[in-house]
Amino acid sequence: MASENFQTTGCSIQGDDNAALSFTLDSVDTAVRHSLGQVRRHLVRCGIADDLCGTVEIALAEALNNVVEHAHASGTHGSIRVEIAQIGAGIHCEIHDAGSPLPGLALPQGMRPPLNVPRADLPEGGFGWYMIRSLTQDLHYSRSRGMNRLGFTVRASSA
Repeated sequence: MASENFQTTGCSIQGDDNAALSFTLDSVDTAVRHSLGQVRRHLVRCGIADDLCGTVEIALAEALNNVVEHAHASGTHGSIRVEIAQIGAGIHCEIHDAGSPLPGLALPQGMRPPLNVPRADLPEGGFGWYMIRSLTQDLHYSRSRGMNRLGFTVRASSA
């Protein structure tokens, strides 16, 4: 199993039940899977509704897998820093990595691939950014000093 550095701030509930969590993981698929389970358990322990936990998990999985598969696609493994906080009725996620930048330094459009084609012509992929855009609000990306920063919020009403 890959070396994993998973450190949480714990369930720091302050006044408005803010479920703060921060951790660093290796940019490999096994670390992403492990971290997603840890995030879900943490949010559940902090009293976050199960449907919101599931939506956060899906959006975070798509975003983290994009970092592993594309930002660090050159075979170099780096680390990914994730910060999660409850903001009102939603969960805000920030992802930081030193991998390759997004093409054009901009978020992909995330258009849904066509599904009205013969079964043999259905795409195997291409749904990630569409899913992220569909499940989140306040989606933003920036790159500064060699670091990518992707942020988004999942609101309870979109879960």
